[in-house]
Amino acid sequence: MIALYNSTAKLVTHLFLQEKTVSSCLSALFVLHLDTNRRVLEEIKTFTRIMIDFEDIRKRTTNVKGYIDKLPDKDKDIVMESYEEYNLNIEAANELKDFLKDLKVVIFSAAWCGDCKRAMPVLLHLEEKYGLDAMVFGEIKTDPLNKDVRWRVPPSPPEINEWGATAIPWFEFFDSKGNKVATLIEKPKVKETLEEEILYILKNK
Repeated sequence: MIALYNSTAKLVTHLFLQEKTVSSCLSALFVLHLDTNRRVLEEIKTFTRIMIDFEDIRKRTTNVKGYIDKLPDKDKDIVMESYEEYNLNIEAANELKDFLKDLKVVIFSAAWCGDCKRAMPVLLHLEEKYGLDAMVFGEIKTDPLNKDVRWRVPPSPPEINEWGATAIPWFEFFDSKGNKVATLIEKPKVKETLEEEILYILKNK
């Protein structure tokens, strides 16, 4: 704030010494104000990234296998049957392996979600064979009576509203420093399979 005050004072003094009008001074101050706001917003974004506490998130989540194990028996059977039948696109998965070394993914999911059931077999293969570091929030519920937010917290974690999730499954990919590098929503939009879609968004982030 002192630096900002000094910069502002110097600017105003300079303009008056140059016999500029009050209007010019006010315009200059407005530009300085906008520039300061931009810098503050960038600092806030950086601070937010730093504040992503993976240790805390990991305590409140499970990996993919743990999530599947906690599903109701009927849903678990559906997921595991699909897992047994599913064959990964090996070419895409092998290329994806290099990306996954330094990435973490936070996933919002729920037993009632059909797209979540279809995603989990793929994610389990990637977790077991290719080192996917996944943290799954598995008790997502909507909040239809609340006009201000889409998801009910709890049992949903506060992050689902804070991060602006609009549907599930919702995948947020982060690097090891907590910087968000990519988001995947619901299901593949460009490629045929989930593993190909993940590879696509990571290569084009």
